[in-house]
Amino acid sequence: PRRVLSLVCLETTRALQVSAASVSLYDERLDALRVVAHCGLPDNYGEQIEALGWSPCTRQRNAGEGVVIPDVQADPGLPLASLYVALDIRTLVSMPMRHEEQLVGTLCVLTRGQTRAFSDDETSFLRAISDQTAQAIANARLYEALQEEQRARAVLLDKTISAQEEERKRIARELHDDTSQG
Repeated sequence: PRRVLSLVCLETTRALQVSAASVSLYDERLDALRVVAHCGLPDNYGEQIEALGWSPCTRQRNAGEGVVIPDVQADPGLPLASLYVALDIRTLVSMPMRHEEQLVGTLCVLTRGQTRAFSDDETSFLRAISDQTAQAIANARLYEALQEEQRARAVLLDKTISAQEEERKRIARELHDDTSQG
């Protein structure tokens, strides 16, 4: 799945002609978004965001809508302002990835060097990509759950067969011993 999500980032940057993109998945156990794929950003981008403990996507988790920050450097109060300045990130658009009204993650696109206004068509395109990605993630999770269930069923079947074999051997020993004594 990470390879597919990296491809989503790459193709989204190409289609929208932006500098970078990232996909974050929502972890219910931690109640946090974790960057799992990105392109056009440093390898440790996800770690840097997690270390700072905030993301524009956090706001999205609460609002449930897309987030557009036309110029992230114009708001020095943003917790990631220093990171954005260091990476020369200017505009950020983040779309929620939802499946059956549940937040699956976010898809963010970023521009570098200069700000950019995104058209309604581009925003709609990003929303469509987010929706399709959320569906693909949900399908992958269902597939993994099914595979795990099948593995558990196979283990249970093996244990049942082993128990039957042991019981059959025990009965055969008892019959043999009883017949020999008789």
